[in-house]
Amino acid sequence: MPGLNNLDILLEIMAVSRREDRAHLMAASRALYSHGARFLLREPPHIETQQQLLSFLAFLSAQTDVRSKFLRHLELSPLYSWSTPACVRLADALSRIHTLQSLTISGRYYGCLADPELISALAALPSLQELRVHSYGLDCLDLLKTLRAQVRRLIVDCPAYYNENIFNKFADDDEWTAHHPIVVLEHSAPTLEELSISCWSTHPDPEVAPSPNIIYPRMHTLSIKYGSLPVVLPLIRAYPNLEHLSFDFRYASPDEIEEYRLCNLNQQILAGCTWRHLRAFAGDLADLYVLGLTCAIERVTLRTPAVYLGWPGTHRLGPTMVPVLTKARPRSLELDGWLTDVRGPRGDGKFAMFRGEGASRLETLTVEGHLEGMEHVDVDVCAVLDDLLNSLKHSRLRHFAINIYTQHIDPTSGVEGPDVPLGAAERAAQDLDVEAALGKFVTAIPTLQTAVFSVQVPRDALRTRKAVLTDGRVQFEEVWRTL
Repeated sequence: MPGLNNLDILLEIMAVSRREDRAHLMAASRALYSHGARFLLREPPHIETQQQLLSFLAFLSAQTDVRSKFLRHLELSPLYSWSTPACVRLADALSRIHTLQSLTISGRYYGCLADPELISALAALPSLQELRVHSYGLDCLDLLKTLRAQVRRLIVDCPAYYNENIFNKFADDDEWTAHHPIVVLEHSAPTLEELSISCWSTHPDPEVAPSPNIIYPRMHTLSIKYGSLPVVLPLIRAYPNLEHLSFDFRYASPDEIEEYRLCNLNQQILAGCTWRHLRAFAGDLADLYVLGLTCAIERVTLRTPAVYLGWPGTHRLGPTMVPVLTKARPRSLELDGWLTDVRGPRGDGKFAMFRGEGASRLETLTVEGHLEGMEHVDVDVCAVLDDLLNSLKHSRLRHFAINIYTQHIDPTSGVEGPDVPLGAAERAAQDLDVEAALGKFVTAIPTLQTAVFSVQVPRDALRTRKAVLTDGRVQFEEVWRTL
């Protein structure tokens, strides 16, 4: 290339080399030594041991002003507690870094966030846009409350024991309110766009809530995992422009779930306040039920509620879907699990949720139909499919997929041995003509543009028989999955 000298060529080589090769090139050439930092630091340094930390600090200090300006991303993952002198050196180095945009901190409770001076240095980083903190406790809140930068993306993954060890020891309501995520992150309210938190408890009393004057206008994505039973109105007020919500609460009794659902419904109705732009929800049926949302949701992804909830119970899954879908009226619905009791007889209304207002806007439906354990051994698969078809035949579906899985059926009833005969559900799945089955749906629902019908071959988890609607024709495929 005209105009390129040897240094330009070597820099191009360095740009596409592995990190180890870049380091060797820096050691071999004085010119490359001066330019190499910007290539080495393109990949986030990932520091686990104290020796790695000291080596990294030595690398930065060789040309502090030059090298630190290329550091955009940093990952600190101590496998054990770093010494105080090492933390002090890291704090000193961070005080001279003004370009760091992304920081990940993970490790044990006694890791690098145990040092107050280091917490102060991390909190003082001026250019931080993304912060991820995993497996930390109260010291994590100290960092979040003192952040200088206004971050755009934040992930806080507290340890599983956080609730019992930290939040339940708060002395009064004011202390609970001060540790609500809406309050803790108030400094970033003007900029925060995505927030993901886990095991972060909030006060169980709906009256103990943060100020409604704290508003995050740019927040569009919120994920809460293993949270407390939700009081949703403060979230609606704080994040009025939310588009994507993922929610998963820890545990609750049936009575508590009903109580919080009613509270959430009433608060939204009395306040005349709900989300106006919510496009997607992901969680299990109990999660969406207890939130009691009164807004429409474009795309809903639901899982079968966790077994330990003991609610709403298999016999109540279908009836519970009706009020949930009536409020959400999704255009796209994905069900991971039947979310109804498929053990009942033909014509028992197991899919009645698809006949009412809740399915009035439905255009895309995906059902991941798992047949599991002993309870599904005798399921009448053909009756299930007929009931589903009868409930959908007046819909305006454009895209439809149903995938039936058989590998977790347990027909043994305690009998040991390799020659256990197929159960009724397995026999039906084995004999099912997937082309003909999909053809019935295509004929009954003339609006369908794309469709998939697949059945996992019983006792052969690697093989699936599939029918696909393509260009107006149903075609058969046999799919083999590799281990």
